[in-house]
Amino acid sequence: MSNDFRQRYQTIKNSKYFYLSLTLIITSVFVVFAIRPAIVEAIDTYNNLEDLKKIETILEEKRTKLEEARSLMTTYAVEIEKLDEAFPSETAESNLLANFSKTAQLNNVVIESITFDEPIDEKIPDSEYKEANYIIKIEGKYPDIENFISEVYKYLRITTISSVQIELDEIFEDSIVNVQIEGVFFYK
Repeated sequence: MSNDFRQRYQTIKNSKYFYLSLTLIITSVFVVFAIRPAIVEAIDTYNNLEDLKKIETILEEKRTKLEEARSLMTTYAVEIEKLDEAFPSETAESNLLANFSKTAQLNNVVIESITFDEPIDEKIPDSEYKEANYIIKIEGKYPDIENFISEVYKYLRITTISSVQIELDEIFEDSIVNVQIEGVFFYK
């Protein structure tokens, strides 16, 4: 009986180990095939959430900058219109001549002559603007001429100076200087 009992106990013990092993194998397969993808998906979702938070922060910064730009644009709307006027739709040489005359008068400079070249009908490459050349011959004291040139650079209308030629009879600070200024002005 004791032998029989041991054998029966051994059989039950072996069968419990078998069922326990089988349960562990099935649970492992379940964990690998059912739970693992859910865990991987949860980790990916968490990582995506972090990325989305970063993107949201960046978008908020861009939205703030866009609102600041809109605010600046409304603040400077008048100045933007003035900048648009800096490129007249035609050469408007008379307006430029008036600007040169006013600047010369304010800086104690005498304009001897102004010539405008024929406007070039071709647009500047990669631009919507055209250009025309001008030559101004002026006379005055050197500091006054220097002020005149700096004022020309400050014009709202886009005007450049290509070259300045100075003719000087005597080298004295108060002596009169003859200057020829060549430049370009732009229009649409």
